[in-house]
Amino acid sequence: RWKELGTYKATFSSFGQDMFQSETVRACIRPLAEHTSKANAKCTDKRIEKILNVQPNIYMNGKDFLAKVRIRLEIKNTAFIYIQRDLTGKAIGFYPVPYSYFEAVEYQNGLFIKFSFNGDGATNLVLPWEDLAVIRKDYNESDIAGDDNAPILNMLELINTTNQGVANAVKATANLRGILKSTKAMLSNDDIKKQKEQFVKDYLNLENEGGIASLDSTQEFMPITMSPTVTNYSQMKEFRENVYRYFGVNDSIVMSDYTEEQMEAFYEARIEPFLVALSLELSRKVFTAREQGFNNH
Repeated sequence: RWKELGTYKATFSSFGQDMFQSETVRACIRPLAEHTSKANAKCTDKRIEKILNVQPNIYMNGKDFLAKVRIRLEIKNTAFIYIQRDLTGKAIGFYPVPYSYFEAVEYQNGLFIKFSFNGDGATNLVLPWEDLAVIRKDYNESDIAGDDNAPILNMLELINTTNQGVANAVKATANLRGILKSTKAMLSNDDIKKQKEQFVKDYLNLENEGGIASLDSTQEFMPITMSPTVTNYSQMKEFRENVYRYFGVNDSIVMSDYTEEQMEAFYEARIEPFLVALSLELSRKVFTAREQGFNNH
């Protein structure tokens, strides 16, 4: 009679669409957000400058504000900032909008953005275009938003599946597999089951500290050697570096062991363009055309 012991079934779950659940993506975005958040706002209107640096809104300080806007931009490729105004129209607060998705709508010849916050359309907020500063990446198809991050999702799915494959391989090899053979003839199904359960109890039970089980001459255990195939290190490294290239970082930036020249190149390529875009967008949305004419920025 033959009975396989220690069965293990590999399972895989889909990565989905939430990029921020990927550890590789977070490793890429974290230095972008951290280095961006070190910037200090400079404004001709010292009141606005203080708001942006000290407390842009009731939830965060200036550093957190910049980091959150940058993270939203990297994840969604479109970051919205709601500009809160007083009764006279002066800006008094800046709120990054944590939307799930949005759509542009027109009302009485005005442009508005309708935000959904939980993905099912139940929680919505409609804000006028004039009160929204917008930062975009891959600004191509839409007049409102940057293109999405669909090109990198397949690579993230591949990395996720590879990581799960490694985990499944470890579990499979750590779980004893084998065949318990009995030389007794005509055993009933109940007897076969009892023999298997007794063997599992004696040999696989954690309470068996000696790790030894005894078999009589009518039983023989034959272990099955498993050598699961997993993606090698060079392949996994290439997968990870594909994501690094997509976000414009490398190991030195991620691990904070960069040289002065590397940091300078990283700043000019990945930090400064964001700050320029943010500065231009806030200037044109915070100040009127007349105020901008008097060099307010």
